[in-house]
Amino acid sequence: MEREGSERGFLRRGRTFLVRGPAGPAAVGIVVVFAAVAWRWFVPTARGLESTNPSSTALIDQRVAEARSGGDELQIRWSWVPLEDISPNLVRAVLVAEDYRFREHDGVDWVSLAEEVRWT
Repeated sequence: MEREGSERGFLRRGRTFLVRGPAGPAAVGIVVVFAAVAWRWFVPTARGLESTNPSSTALIDQRVAEARSGGDELQIRWSWVPLEDISPNLVRAVLVAEDYRFREHDGVDWVSLAEEVRWT
C-alpha cells in the first residue's frame, strides 16, 4: 500500500514539474504541436470534394468486398447528378434522415451525442 501512494506522489510531482517547472511552456507547446499535426494527418476533410467527385465511398467499397467474399463480381455503374438537378424534397429528406437537428447546430449535435453516450 505504501508503494501505491509513493507512485501517485511521484506522478503528481512529475505532472506539476511539467506544467509549472522550467519545462512547462515547452512541454505544453510540444503537446499542442503534436495534437495539431495528428489532427491534420488523421482527421479527414471534405475539401477535395468541392471540385471533384469521389471515385468510391466506404459503403460502396464494403458492398463490393461483401460481394467478392460471396463469390460474386459486383460491377458499380453510376453517374453523378448535379445537386441542382435533385429534388429539394429529396435533399431535405436525406438531411432529416441523417441528422434532424442539422440546421440547429454547428457540425456536432451535442444533444444527440449525449444521448448516445448515455445509452451505451
